[in-house]
Amino acid sequence: MLIKIREGEYVNMSEIVSVSYDHDTQTLDVITKSGITLNYYEVEPDTVTDIVAIINSMTG
Repeated sequence: MLIKIREGEYVNMSEIVSVSYDHDTQTLDVITKSGITLNYYEVEPDTVTDIVAIINSMTG
């Protein structure tokens, strides 16, 4: 399942190990199973809330 970060940028749900978000800089960091950290800048807080909800529903 692909999760939309913003227009044209997606992350595969099965690759996500963890996510963190810095509210001050609006930076979303996604750590993948391959050990790569993806940095997304200027991500809206509502988008992050949606992503976390999806991850929580998938992982139980």
